Amino acid sequence: MKVLLLGARGQLGSAISRIAPTAWGLTAADRTVADLASPGQVADLIVRTRPAVVINAAAWTNVDGAESSEALATRINGEAVAEAAQACGRVGGRLVQLSTDYVFDGSGDRPWTEESEPAPLNAYGRSKVVGERACLTTGHAMIVRTSWLHGGSGRHFVRSILGAAAEHDTLRVVSDQIGAPTEARWLAATIVDLADRLARGGVVPSIVHAVPSGHASWHEVACHALRTASALGARLRCTADAITPVPSADYPLKAMRPMNSRLDGRRLDALVASARPSWTVGVDATVRALVRGGA
Repeated sequence: MKVLLLGARGQLGSAISRIAPTAWGLTAADRTVADLASPGQVADLIVRTRPAVVINAAAWTNVDGAESSEALATRINGEAVAEAAQACGRVGGRLVQLSTDYVFDGSGDRPWTEESEPAPLNAYGRSKVVGERACLTTGHAMIVRTSWLHGGSGRHFVRSILGAAAEHDTLRVVSDQIGAPTEARWLAATIVDLADRLARGGVVPSIVHAVPSGHASWHEVACHALRTASALGARLRCTADAITPVPSADYPLKAMRPMNSRLDGRRLDALVASARPSWTVGVDATVRALVRGGA
């Protein structure tokens, strides 16, 4: 049984590589092997290796950068995904495509379900919708949406807030954007489970939301992360009590962010045996990894 992993050196790809079953005969490909920015490269690799499942953990993830490079972001997050899904159809394989809460406009306060209609606010979200629609059109792919990824490696909010707290006495963090911080290791294990089902011919939905239970604002995540880091002995100048909550309007960025990034995870609950952990469990694990690793 062959499984091809794209984006193998990224935060999520690295986590998947570490726990992939030996029975998979995993082919781990990074940008040097298959560059999604180059038309045809990913499809050629799929046709050559003929995997039962392709996991696409590769993506353009620079949300603000996509505003000025939307064509390239769409090439990587949309057109290359279409090529991968079509190539999977040619070799009898299936694609597991990672997507994002940013495909939604963030209105309201109810969790978005898998049936909710995408309406992205920014270029990054639009590029991911192109990839999603290609997956749904071919019928050879499943989409796994997630949100606010973090872990012991890579660039992400938890790492940034610990670094800022080590250098500043006070911080200001957005408090009106709500979502679920998702730990890369847990997400990797979830994807491995879903991909294994596909590889063995199991039936899975076309879209699944993979996020931990509960939700929080960025401000709440920051406070929790600093309290955990302090308890572990991290040297911080800023404490959780010194973080001021601010509205998004006070922290302008090039790309608009959705206010409501809650994703409904009940479909995943019906698929897997183990209960989804609280978002706090994952943030605690990431903070431990960063504090003990000196990052």
